[in-house]
Amino acid sequence: METPKIQPEEYLLNLTAAQAKEWVDGIMSGDQKEASDFNLSRLAEIAALKARQSADKNLLQPSIDWAGISMSIYNRLASDISSEAAQPFIHSTMMLKAYLITRLGAIKDHPILGVNHIIKWFFDALPTNISEAKRKSAIWRASGESSLGKELKLKDIKELRWIKNQLTVIKLLTESKILVPNSNLNKWISLWEQLP
Repeated sequence: METPKIQPEEYLLNLTAAQAKEWVDGIMSGDQKEASDFNLSRLAEIAALKARQSADKNLLQPSIDWAGISMSIYNRLASDISSEAAQPFIHSTMMLKAYLITRLGAIKDHPILGVNHIIKWFFDALPTNISEAKRKSAIWRASGESSLGKELKLKDIKELRWIKNQLTVIKLLTESKILVPNSNLNKWISLWEQLP
């Protein structure tokens, strides 16, 4: 599918999900000559917006289609960089999944509407265990920035902040009553307010 001479963001907004998938696949495979000029992150955000808008209208298939486009772009962006730099893209993917689940409902083992995928992602990516996270959070709460370099390293603070960011995805599902956390997950959720 050839791109007309307008902004790619504007062009994407006017496509159906099927047309957009074909167009984005062409960009990501390098078939589109202008592909190097595109802000793929912005295209992922637009596709995510279209997925949310479809979900808000309770349109299941368009939501799934647009989410798939967004997630494929985010996954591509995440695969091209370091794991730390990829975290915002992965977080955006999981937030989109959680949002769609709150609007359309959960479907067991579904790649987009499956809650278990989000829980698995959270636990698989945890940089530390609950005991260490509690200990480091207590130090941070007691000493704040003055603990940096003494008791905590910048890496420790980044890990705690990462955990808090990822818990926002889980909390969206628990606050919507879609996910009833088990005791292990509940321990992490209860730590949320104590994290920097």
